Amino acid sequence: TNTRHYTLSLHDALPIYLEYAINLIMNLIPNIVLIFFFGDLLFNNEYIVDLLSKLFYPIINLLKLSDVSLISKSIIGGFYNEIVTIDLINKSVEYNIKFIIGILLVLKCTSLTTNIAYISSSSIEIDKKCFIIIFLERILLILLLYSIIYYFYIGYIM
Repeated sequence: TNTRHYTLSLHDALPIYLEYAINLIMNLIPNIVLIFFFGDLLFNNEYIVDLLSKLFYPIINLLKLSDVSLISKSIIGGFYNEIVTIDLINKSVEYNIKFIIGILLVLKCTSLTTNIAYISSSSIEIDKKCFIIIFLERILLILLLYSIIYYFYIGYIM
């Protein structure tokens, strides 16, 4: 078979990409609305947040970080929305805890729920379970790296 390759001009390509973008947005908006609705219900329920945050207690205790509860709640809040996490921080929180929460927000890049909504609406085939595992691995690596740097800074590791 003889395959020919053609280069599309911007004039020809724009309608194709515009149609793809509109379809993606039309599929994405309902997913985001549902995620924000159910996420808001879940993450405004203190019992559920406390229950989920206890999953991270052993890891944070192992790393000997202070304020285990606040760090765990910020991780859980960050699954849904970074604004929820920022609202957890007040003036009485230690500087190093504010720093780790900020590092978690910045280095994990985006919330899990937003990415899952995009993956569900996109034609890109990505395994959601693998994506969630990678997301959790990223959080654990951030905590580990922060702990190592923090303990070097305060002189625990020599």
